[in-house]
Amino acid sequence: MRSVPKSFELLGHEITVEFRDDLLAEKEAWGMCHFQSGLIELQAPLRELRVTKAHVLATFWHEFFHMALYLLGRTDMALDEELVDQLGQAMLQFHKTKQFS
Repeated sequence: MRSVPKSFELLGHEITVEFRDDLLAEKEAWGMCHFQSGLIELQAPLRELRVTKAHVLATFWHEFFHMALYLLGRTDMALDEELVDQLGQAMLQFHKTKQFS
């Protein structure tokens, strides 16, 4: 998916992003963040699940903020689902509406 990177560096750590067809079925999650291994997993867009590209992007930003807060040493905040979701939604809105001069 073009708007989601395969990998990136964050605070000196290499983060890998992988898509899974079975994440929702196996883990009942749209995304997962594995702090120790630097891995973000996302549910792949599947027609039968009606997972849209926008949903995948929103999930990516949610998981991104889990990882960012963890790497900043703010484990308490990294585990705060409400905060992480709000940050992810803010970044999604920025990403969808940004304009360049």
